[in-house]
Amino acid sequence: MTSHHDPTLIWREAYTIRSYEADAQGKATMPLLCRFMQESASNHAEHLGFGISWLVENGFAWFLTRQLVVVETYPKMGETIQILTWPKGRDRLLWYRDFKILDGSDSVIGRATTAWLVIDLDRRRPKRADTLPPLHPPNDVEPALARRPGKVASLNECTRSHFIRVGYRDLDVNEHVNSARYVEWILDTFDAGFHKSHQLSELEVNYLAEALYGDGLSAICEDADGQTFLHSLVRSSDGLELFRARTVWQHSK
Repeated sequence: MTSHHDPTLIWREAYTIRSYEADAQGKATMPLLCRFMQESASNHAEHLGFGISWLVENGFAWFLTRQLVVVETYPKMGETIQILTWPKGRDRLLWYRDFKILDGSDSVIGRATTAWLVIDLDRRRPKRADTLPPLHPPNDVEPALARRPGKVASLNECTRSHFIRVGYRDLDVNEHVNSARYVEWILDTFDAGFHKSHQLSELEVNYLAEALYGDGLSAICEDADGQTFLHSLVRSSDGLELFRARTVWQHSK
C-alpha cells in the first residue's frame, strides 16, 4: 500500500488470539477471523458515519451477502494480528469491502473481499446503494483479491449432514443468526480427524436468507474432489436454502 490515500478510508485494528478462542490445535479458526473482520468493518463504518448509530437512526441494517476469504497461515494462541479494511465502492445494490490480515511482522497471512446490502428493516427489502450517501474507496490501494465474491454452485448430492436448532445465543443485535455462526455450523460437518489433518485455506459464502430463533436447519455437505466441498443450510420447515458455501482444504503441515 502507498502512503497517499486518505487515512480515514483504511481502518487498522489489532486482535490478540485468546486461549478460549483457539481451537484444539492452539490456533485461530476461520469463524474467529470472520468475526474479527466483521467487528473491524462495523467499527470502520461507525468511524465513517455509516455505522450502527446511522443505521438505527434510519431504520436500516447492514447485511453481509457474499464473502471470499483466503488464509495462508492461522495465527496461534497469544499472537496479535492486525485487520486492515477499506471500502471498495458499490454497484446498484451491493457495497464492497476488502480486508487484509497481517501477522506480528506485518506479513499478509490472509485476504478477504465481501459484498453487503443495506436492508430497510420496516420493509425487509434492500435499499439501492445509489440512493444512499456515497462512500468512496481509496483510489491507490490494490484489491485484496483479484476477484469479487461470486455465486456458489448448488449441491448435486449429500455426502454428510447434521441437524441444528437455532438457539438464543446464536442471535445477533438484529435478532437473526450472526454470519460467522453459519460458518461454524458447516465446519461441524467434518469430524475431528479431518480437522486435525487438514487446514481450511479458502472459504466462499453466499448468505441467502435469515435464520431466526427456533428454526431447525439441515447442514448438508457434498465432497466435490476430496479437497473442495460444497455446503448448504436448509430450513427444515419449508425447505428454504438460507446459506451456501464452498470450502477448499489443504493437508496440514
